[in-house]
Amino acid sequence: MSEATSLHEEEILGKAYDARLMRRLLGYVVPYRWTAVAAIVLIVLSSLLQLVGPLATAVALDLFIRPFAGEAETLSAVSRWVADEMVRRGIEVEPAVGLGIVSLIYLGSLLLTFLVLYWQGYIMQLMGQRIMFDLRRDIFGRLQRLPVAYFDRNPIGRLVTRVTNDVDALNELFTAGIVSIFGDVVLLVGIVAVLFWLDWRLAIVTFAILPLLLLLTFWFKTRARRSYREVRVRLARINAFLQEHITGMSVVQLFNREEGALDDFSRVNDAHRRANIRAIFYYAVYYPGVELITALGVGLILWYGGSGVVAGALSIGALVAFLQYAQRFYQPLADLSEKYNILQAAMASSERIFRLMDSPVEIASPADAYRPGEVRGAIEFRQVSFGYNEDEQVLHDISFAVAPGETVAIVGHTGAGKTTLASLLQRFYDLDSGSVMVDGVDVREWDLELLRGPSVWCSRTSFSSPAR
Repeated sequence: MSEATSLHEEEILGKAYDARLMRRLLGYVVPYRWTAVAAIVLIVLSSLLQLVGPLATAVALDLFIRPFAGEAETLSAVSRWVADEMVRRGIEVEPAVGLGIVSLIYLGSLLLTFLVLYWQGYIMQLMGQRIMFDLRRDIFGRLQRLPVAYFDRNPIGRLVTRVTNDVDALNELFTAGIVSIFGDVVLLVGIVAVLFWLDWRLAIVTFAILPLLLLLTFWFKTRARRSYREVRVRLARINAFLQEHITGMSVVQLFNREEGALDDFSRVNDAHRRANIRAIFYYAVYYPGVELITALGVGLILWYGGSGVVAGALSIGALVAFLQYAQRFYQPLADLSEKYNILQAAMASSERIFRLMDSPVEIASPADAYRPGEVRGAIEFRQVSFGYNEDEQVLHDISFAVAPGETVAIVGHTGAGKTTLASLLQRFYDLDSGSVMVDGVDVREWDLELLRGPSVWCSRTSFSSPAR
């Protein structure tokens, strides 16, 4: 596989959501489905608990800090509901006692939110680590079954990236992606409902900055997508460079290429550094931009809501609750863009992983594989021709035989095909033409585990290919 083809695979970004890939990924969640259900329940509960604090603040301000005797129309909706319930039940509460009760409710919601988020994070990380373990086990198991020719066509550094970086990207999806998105959506819906319940006019003012926030998010999403692709390509080049030069270090030193190799690596490494810096730039612009737009929203709430409080049309408790909810509302919107990148990276990583796992096992034992009770060790090559590439043959019309108990040494210059003969004998590759026989049976009919096992090669036959 050429470097261009190899790097093209690293550029895969795919869709932000691919139902086919997601179904395969969710197959790894099935063994831990009850863990996932528990995490979803906990994150929904935490989202609901986050709605309690501002409501408690509104009640404390409206009913116990600044009572509005005879002016119930200026109470916030939640304060009016609490006041009506107190009247209906005949409950009279001193301001100090009421403040104590509301404070305990507020503190209790914070404590419960902490506990719920702790267990939700712990459960999701635990599930993510187990899924990573299963994925890496399956990938490595697949690599062991793929033919040797597959590793000739695919750089080892890229395969290592599949087992490490790509699986880590999927871990982010399961621990900080799907469930967190679900929690953010629940929180957003809850906040929107509460804001319109408190005051629909001020709610519309609160959402007036959404177009700016969406435009900034769209700008960030497109730029981050492009920078993510570039970082992936640069990382793939570093992995391929390191794999080639570390495994071939003897050749580098033999030809006195240390300084040249260091200069080449410095250029590859610098390109990766610059790509990461460009990606950091977009993050550095996006999040302060979100803070600036959020501050603008808070200013609009203070201006419009403050005017309502001065005119007696809005309670101070409702205004403070709106300010608190605004902070809770804008942050999930900003986080959704980051979750989008996590989801997109996970889809790209899963596509690369499943492409590897779907690679066909071209060399396998036949259904009725030959398994002899005793191996004599007779070897025969009959007019064998073979090439690693279609347009270049390494062996052409090779024929010879080795009798049981006979010792044969294959000698020749580097690249003459000595190792190739040994590889064909154990059927690491299939022939272009001819046949290789062991005990008179073509190796393509043998059971591979037996053919490559000690029962064959610990026989009396000695077949070696020393370098010359």
